[in-house]
Amino acid sequence: MDVGFSAGNMALIRRLATNIIRTFDSQRGRADARRSAAYAPNYLRGLLGKVFIKYSHQNILPRRKESLS
Repeated sequence: MDVGFSAGNMALIRRLATNIIRTFDSQRGRADARRSAAYAPNYLRGLLGKVFIKYSHQNILPRRKESLS
């Protein structure tokens, strides 16, 4: 069974989650914040809400090139 890049993908997700916690809830330790996100849906919703509200006004997707025809 070939797992491909699954370990690298999981490491990327883990780093992303750690950075979100560090940025938006610096008062809480990483282990405590991860535990809270796993067991308290409102805490997780609050963290993700802060992320999407902060970056919702920015257009982070690249623009498509308009065709010249």
